[in-house]
Amino acid sequence: MKPLEQRMLGMTELIDRYRKEICTISEEVFGRGQQASVEAVRDKLTEVQDRMHMEACEMYDRLVAESKEIERELVAKLTQMRESIERAALLREIIRWTVKPGINH
Repeated sequence: MKPLEQRMLGMTELIDRYRKEICTISEEVFGRGQQASVEAVRDKLTEVQDRMHMEACEMYDRLVAESKEIERELVAKLTQMRESIERAALLREIIRWTVKPGINH
């Protein structure tokens, strides 16, 4: 489960990085009094959005793949536990029928 938590943290960090980059662009355009054309600002924003979108898609794909693998492992463990419980119940029945209460040996 740790790898999934790390992947989710990576997604959160990506969102934070996106926010910082957008703030940086905003500061460059509005805060520092730089003259930039509307097209140049749009291009920067589009570049950041495209890059972050690609990174997010890649991270999501890895997260899904890893989730599926962990799910397979958990299902296998659950199946194994169910089989153990079934065997224990069968063994209990065998013991109950073999060693009946009240009979002295």
